[in-house]
Amino acid sequence: MKYLSMAAAMFLPMAAIAGESLQATDWDYEQLRGTTRVSTVIDSDAASSDGAHVGEVEDVILGPDGDAEFIVIAVDDGLLDRPQEEVPATRRNGRIDEDTFVEVAWTGRTDDGTVHLDITKEAFVEKADARQARRLARRLAIRAPDEGGLFAARDDAEKGGASEGKLNVSELLGMQVNLADEESFGEVDDVLVDTRGEVAGIVVSRGLLGSARAVPFEMNFVNREEKAVELEFSSQDVERLGEFNDAWLEST
Repeated sequence: MKYLSMAAAMFLPMAAIAGESLQATDWDYEQLRGTTRVSTVIDSDAASSDGAHVGEVEDVILGPDGDAEFIVIAVDDGLLDRPQEEVPATRRNGRIDEDTFVEVAWTGRTDDGTVHLDITKEAFVEKADARQARRLARRLAIRAPDEGGLFAARDDAEKGGASEGKLNVSELLGMQVNLADEESFGEVDDVLVDTRGEVAGIVVSRGLLGSARAVPFEMNFVNREEKAVELEFSSQDVERLGEFNDAWLEST
């Protein structure tokens, strides 16, 4: 885990020595410089490496190490072999969705509301057409035994949830944040990611009248059954951090 090097190096050793609790002063806001709010990436236009518009960012998937691994793109209908209405709808995040989705590697390159992907339009269209074909094939076989397991492993982007060990940012946003001495301290308002996809932390909101705080993040903080992020430090520790300010994200 890349951010075990930050969170563990700064926090865990102190907790291990004489049982001391987290010291808020050890959180280094310099880690946040040059990072991006993932919420500003979702719903952005997506452009191929050769400059073609290919769709819109639907979601971001965090890998087992907690870093941004994939961007989920809702494909523009005009790029596909078949119109969307000719392809059976799939279920995503508990709702029926008629779009075709493609996962591509994370890239932190954004400007003017557009995410620039490391894939050509031709390669992207090939992935989109293959995804659409699998949706059709699986739907045709839905009433037949799947003894060989051909359709057992559903594609992550189609089933609307990241595979085991991964996490959709859309699932993380809004999760309750519990502290060692206070449940429902706040909720996850955003995820802060650098250009390499490394998650520098999460922004925790305390509601309309409350202030936001930036805290470190690890995948093992997430309790998916409880739909909560569980932090080992106290409310007093977190309050000492001061109110989060977007100016911290500026590179210089």
